[in-house]
This record gives sequence, C-alpha cells and structure tokens, in this order.
Amino acid sequence: MRNIVKCFRSGIAQIDRDSGKPYRIGASCGVIWEEIHGASDIEHIMKQADDEMYADKEEHHKRLTQKETKE
Repeated sequence: MRNIVKCFRSGIAQIDRDSGKPYRIGASCGVIWEEIHGASDIEHIMKQADDEMYADKEEHHKRLTQKETKE
C-alpha cells in the first residue's frame, strides 16, 4: 500500500515540476485496504481513509512550515 501512495506522490510531484505554473501543485491522500462486509463497514473504512488523508495533509503542512523556517 505504501507503494501506491509513493507512486501517487511521485506523479503529483512530476505534474508540479512540468506544469510551469508560478504556484505549487500538491495533493493529500488517505489509503485503506480492508475487506468490506456491509454498509457499516464502508462508512467505517471511509472514515479511516478520511482520517489518513487529513493526517497526510497535516504532515505536509508541517514539512512546508519547517522548510520555510529554514530558508
């Protein structure tokens, strides 16, 4: 699953480099891999994926803040 996220981030980074835009392009993602047994499972899994996405977003913002502080 980590390879999926790594590939996603690599693709977004490539788009960012190739865009030629004066601003950065980025995205956050949340990936969960579980067997679904019913509607309640879907809601639970979507919540987990959403939590993962927000954790990824928070980590990204921390890295940007640290990078800006060092510059």
